[in-house]
Amino acid sequence: MRAVILVFSAYLLLPSAAKAQKPDFYEDSLFVVSGKENIRNKWDAKASVKLFCDGEYLSVTIDVKDDIIENKPDNLETDHVEVSFALPASAFPRDFEYNFHPKYIYSSGQSNPYEKTRLPRFFSVYSEYAPSLKMGSFLSEYDYPTAKDVKAKKLTVPYPENIKECTVDYGIVVFGLYPDKRSPILLNKNNFQILEKMWGYQIGDLLEGVRYVVDKTNYGYTISAQFSVKALGFVQLPKMEEIRFMVDIIDKDGQGKATTILSTSQYRAKGVPVTFNNIRFKRALRTNISEVPDAVFNKLDFRPVYAFTDTGWIATSVETDMIAFGEQNMSKSLLEIKFSKLPIRYASYEDLAKNNVKKLSVDTEGVNTNAKTSEYFIINGQVFESEIMKANKNKRESLYSHTFSFPDGSAGLILKNKTAYNPNGWGSCKNCYEEIISIIRIENGSTKTILAVYQGNTYTPYCQIGDKNYKGFYVYSLDWLREGKMLVFRLSNWDNTEKKRVKISWDDAGSKIAQSETP
Repeated sequence: MRAVILVFSAYLLLPSAAKAQKPDFYEDSLFVVSGKENIRNKWDAKASVKLFCDGEYLSVTIDVKDDIIENKPDNLETDHVEVSFALPASAFPRDFEYNFHPKYIYSSGQSNPYEKTRLPRFFSVYSEYAPSLKMGSFLSEYDYPTAKDVKAKKLTVPYPENIKECTVDYGIVVFGLYPDKRSPILLNKNNFQILEKMWGYQIGDLLEGVRYVVDKTNYGYTISAQFSVKALGFVQLPKMEEIRFMVDIIDKDGQGKATTILSTSQYRAKGVPVTFNNIRFKRALRTNISEVPDAVFNKLDFRPVYAFTDTGWIATSVETDMIAFGEQNMSKSLLEIKFSKLPIRYASYEDLAKNNVKKLSVDTEGVNTNAKTSEYFIINGQVFESEIMKANKNKRESLYSHTFSFPDGSAGLILKNKTAYNPNGWGSCKNCYEEIISIIRIENGSTKTILAVYQGNTYTPYCQIGDKNYKGFYVYSLDWLREGKMLVFRLSNWDNTEKKRVKISWDDAGSKIAQSETP
């Protein structure tokens, strides 16, 4: 009677959509990747795996043939199944070396007074230079400096004796499921510790998103498991169309060690996503747990990675760059990787003229470059992007991107883009920037820049408003005299000893621009 209940429970665990659809992944005979010599007969160590995605859950059915099922208290020294999920390569930057992930060369914090950060740092090698990532070759075969050079040249990297190999399972989860129906285990929990230290958050209880039942059969057992978005721990928003996936069957056979391992991956390497099966879903997995609508992400082609923590979901990112040993001194073959929290702010509103406005702001931290804020505006379905590199902050600067309405009801946008002249902050003009302030009219699916301000504090400071140059000045704010029709730019010279006011006006349709200095 109990077996009947288990079979019925397993059937209920599969979402109704998954019962009807074809599997997204099916392997009817797993690869023997270890212990082939220990297989005694056709009922010993054989398995098949199916994976379904119904848009809300991933459902996995694992059918195992095993004539001797070993159940021991130790979660690793007993028969069990390991189910691994990982973010696909598309979730990472283009120059991220996915074939080395999750292995890194690591420094726990500042070991050199010339380093700019006390946070953990992660290093790797471009894949075209290395078949694997090992400490010995990292220090001896490439251009990482010796301790003597770091000290003598005042380089901004850790001393070699302060770096080591580490594992960072960003985007990787591995679960243990058991034929005796004990509680599931997150097997790679310890590999999140460095991320948790960096972020100041603990990875949340991913096991809340795992359900499974076991059906004992005449030839072994069947596990039916269901994994929610929360169980995956790391997801791209607003949906995932692919994932890395692998199932390993660990068969102990009473020998006290793993005598046989079966896997869905012929070239399986435990915990290395590049060796997992790459699965493309027939029906994408919905993952949007943010307040930002799917339509906004789709419009922007922006796919942040959210991580589930003890305080809920947080946005995160991975950035890569060549290692900078010092100013104008970058490695030819070595990479630095940065795992960051990614502050995202969203607002949706109608302006006074009933124009629909959606605004998304994202703060990103470069590896060697200045941090920046990207603002995306979607106005009546059209996308506008503003990028502000955080260089040369001026306390008096108060001009920011914002929307307004023209007198005839058309949408208007003041869009500010500020680019660091030297994004690495190097050279004699390390805080110099170049800036464009555009006044844009949006009407009937078309846009028109009616006026632009070009300015910068490079070696020769400049400020061009329309057809007039205010050399040595910069626009730091504006005041509306009549919103949507007339404004005043406030200008200052660079030592703040002289001020100017420039009035700009236009007609109701945004034409006939008039410009003049005012007292």
